[in-house]
Amino acid sequence: SLQNNKDQKLTLQRDQIKEVSTRKNKLQLMKNEYAQRKQSFKDKSDFIALNSAFKTIKTSMDDVKAMMSEQDESKVIKAKMQECQKQLDEATDYGISIELFFRVKHLRSLQEEKQRYSEKKRILQSNVDESNEEAKKVKKENRRA
Repeated sequence: SLQNNKDQKLTLQRDQIKEVSTRKNKLQLMKNEYAQRKQSFKDKSDFIALNSAFKTIKTSMDDVKAMMSEQDESKVIKAKMQECQKQLDEATDYGISIELFFRVKHLRSLQEEKQRYSEKKRILQSNVDESNEEAKKVKKENRRA
Protein backbone atom coordinates (compact mmCIF):
# COMPACT_ATOMS: atom_id res chain seq x y z
CA SER A 1 0.00 0.00 0.00
CA LEU A 2 2.87 2.27 0.75
CA GLN A 3 4.32 1.40 -2.59
CA ASN A 4 0.94 1.99 -4.14
CA ASN A 5 0.81 5.37 -2.46
CA LYS A 6 4.23 6.19 -3.76
CA ASP A 7 3.25 5.09 -7.25
CA GLN A 8 0.14 7.21 -7.07
CA LYS A 9 2.16 10.18 -5.93
CA LEU A 10 4.65 9.59 -8.72
CA THR A 11 1.84 9.20 -11.23
CA LEU A 12 0.23 12.34 -9.86
CA GLN A 13 3.54 14.18 -10.07
CA ARG A 14 4.06 12.87 -13.63
CA ASP A 15 0.54 13.91 -14.56
CA GLN A 16 1.15 17.31 -13.03
CA ILE A 17 4.48 17.61 -14.84
CA LYS A 18 2.72 16.52 -18.06
CA GLU A 19 -0.05 19.03 -17.54
CA VAL A 20 2.44 21.79 -16.74
CA SER A 21 4.41 20.80 -19.81
CA THR A 22 1.21 20.69 -21.91
CA ARG A 23 0.13 24.05 -20.49
CA LYS A 24 3.63 25.37 -21.06
CA ASN A 25 3.53 24.12 -24.68
CA LYS A 26 0.03 25.60 -25.18
CA LEU A 27 1.22 28.84 -23.67
CA GLN A 28 4.26 28.83 -25.98
CA LEU A 29 1.99 28.12 -28.97
CA MET A 30 -0.30 30.98 -27.91
CA LYS A 31 2.73 33.19 -27.43
CA ASN A 32 4.01 32.27 -30.91
CA GLU A 33 0.58 32.85 -32.43
CA TYR A 34 0.40 36.22 -30.65
CA ALA A 35 3.88 37.10 -31.97
CA GLN A 36 2.79 36.09 -35.50
CA ARG A 37 -0.37 38.15 -35.26
CA LYS A 38 1.59 41.02 -33.84
CA GLN A 39 4.13 40.71 -36.69
CA SER A 40 1.30 40.42 -39.20
CA PHE A 41 -0.28 43.54 -37.74
CA LYS A 42 3.12 45.25 -37.74
CA ASP A 43 3.62 44.18 -41.37
CA LYS A 44 0.20 45.60 -42.24
CA SER A 45 1.04 48.73 -40.31
CA ASP A 46 4.38 48.93 -42.13
CA PHE A 47 2.58 48.33 -45.42
CA ILE A 48 0.09 51.09 -44.63
CA ALA A 49 2.90 53.45 -43.65
CA LEU A 50 4.87 52.49 -46.76
CA ASN A 51 1.78 52.94 -48.94
CA SER A 52 1.20 56.34 -47.35
CA ALA A 53 4.83 57.28 -48.00
CA PHE A 54 4.48 56.15 -51.64
CA LYS A 55 1.32 58.21 -52.01
CA THR A 56 3.13 61.24 -50.58
CA ILE A 57 6.06 60.67 -52.94
CA LYS A 58 3.70 60.21 -55.92
CA THR A 59 1.84 63.40 -55.03
CA SER A 60 5.15 65.24 -54.73
CA MET A 61 6.28 63.85 -58.09
CA ASP A 62 2.97 64.86 -59.67
CA ASP A 63 3.46 68.36 -58.23
CA VAL A 64 7.00 68.48 -59.62
CA LYS A 65 5.75 67.26 -63.02
CA ALA A 66 3.05 69.93 -62.98
CA MET A 67 5.60 72.59 -62.06
CA MET A 68 7.93 71.36 -64.81
CA SER A 69 5.04 71.42 -67.25
CA GLU A 70 4.19 74.97 -66.18
CA GLN A 71 7.86 75.86 -66.54
CA ASP A 72 7.92 74.31 -70.03
CA GLU A 73 4.74 76.22 -70.89
CA SER A 74 6.39 79.34 -69.48
CA LYS A 75 9.44 78.71 -71.67
CA VAL A 76 7.18 78.25 -74.72
CA ILE A 77 5.27 81.43 -73.88
CA LYS A 78 8.55 83.30 -73.29
CA ALA A 79 9.88 82.05 -76.65
CA LYS A 80 6.64 83.13 -78.37
CA MET A 81 6.88 86.54 -76.67
CA GLN A 82 10.48 86.91 -77.84
CA GLU A 83 9.46 85.91 -81.38
CA CYS A 84 6.60 88.44 -81.31
CA GLN A 85 8.96 91.12 -79.96
CA LYS A 86 11.41 90.29 -82.75
CA GLN A 87 8.62 90.54 -85.34
CA LEU A 88 7.49 93.82 -83.79
CA ASP A 89 11.05 95.15 -83.91
CA GLU A 90 11.40 94.03 -87.53
CA ALA A 91 8.03 95.57 -88.41
CA THR A 92 9.00 98.77 -86.59
CA ASP A 93 12.33 98.86 -88.42
CA TYR A 94 10.53 98.20 -91.70
CA GLY A 95 7.97 100.90 -90.89
CA ILE A 96 10.73 103.32 -89.99
CA SER A 97 12.61 102.48 -93.18
CA ILE A 98 9.43 103.04 -95.25
CA GLU A 99 8.81 106.31 -93.40
CA LEU A 100 12.41 107.35 -94.04
CA PHE A 101 12.13 106.30 -97.69
CA PHE A 102 9.08 108.51 -98.18
CA ARG A 103 10.67 111.36 -96.20
CA VAL A 104 13.82 111.14 -98.34
CA LYS A 105 11.66 110.97 -101.47
CA HIS A 106 9.74 114.05 -100.31
CA LEU A 107 12.99 115.90 -99.49
CA ARG A 108 14.39 114.98 -102.91
CA SER A 109 11.27 116.30 -104.62
CA LEU A 110 11.56 119.50 -102.53
CA GLN A 111 15.23 119.76 -103.47
CA GLU A 112 14.42 119.22 -107.15
CA GLU A 113 11.65 121.83 -106.90
CA LYS A 114 14.12 124.22 -105.24
CA GLN A 115 16.65 123.56 -107.99
CA ARG A 116 13.98 124.23 -110.65
CA TYR A 117 12.96 127.39 -108.79
CA SER A 118 16.62 128.44 -108.47
CA GLU A 119 17.11 127.78 -112.20
CA LYS A 120 14.00 129.80 -113.07
CA LYS A 121 15.16 132.56 -110.70
CA ARG A 122 18.60 132.55 -112.34
CA ILE A 123 17.04 132.68 -115.80
CA LEU A 124 14.66 135.47 -114.74
CA GLN A 125 17.53 137.35 -113.08
CA SER A 126 19.57 136.90 -116.25
CA ASN A 127 16.62 138.21 -118.29
CA VAL A 128 16.25 141.14 -115.87
CA ASP A 129 19.98 141.87 -116.14
CA GLU A 130 19.80 141.72 -119.95
CA SER A 131 16.75 143.98 -119.92
CA ASN A 132 18.55 146.41 -117.64
CA GLU A 133 21.57 146.39 -119.96
CA GLU A 134 19.32 147.03 -122.96
CA ALA A 135 17.52 149.76 -121.06
CA LYS A 136 20.88 151.38 -120.25
CA LYS A 137 21.91 151.15 -123.91
CA VAL A 138 18.62 152.64 -124.99
CA LYS A 139 19.00 155.42 -122.45
CA LYS A 140 22.52 156.13 -123.67
CA GLU A 141 21.31 156.19 -127.25
CA ASN A 142 18.45 158.44 -126.31
CA ARG A 143 20.83 160.80 -124.59
CA ARG A 144 23.08 160.94 -127.63
CA ALA A 145 20.28 161.64 -129.87
